[in-house]
Amino acid sequence: MPILWRVVNIVVLSVPDCPNVGRVLDLLRDATAGRRDVIIESRVVDVSRPMPAGFSGSPTVLIDGENRSGAPAISEPACTATLPSLAEVADWIIR
Repeated sequence: MPILWRVVNIVVLSVPDCPNVGRVLDLLRDATAGRRDVIIESRVVDVSRPMPAGFSGSPTVLIDGENRSGAPAISEPACTATLPSLAEVADWIIR
């Protein structure tokens, strides 16, 4: 019987020139090191359009389309002042 893998899709949403997106991408890479079942993608949002579902400030991490940070969604482009820890990011992925 073939082994079926479930792929974890992680999308990082950010506003243009977000100073924190690189740090969050590094945290995600560290939290998923050695895993072959994870795809990490970075997307810059178009600030002239409505913010995507789940956007809670730049950068926002969506795991399988869900914002697991607990931060409320916002409708205007903005940067977040608080970055997650490595432990928080790892917890979001295994949930």
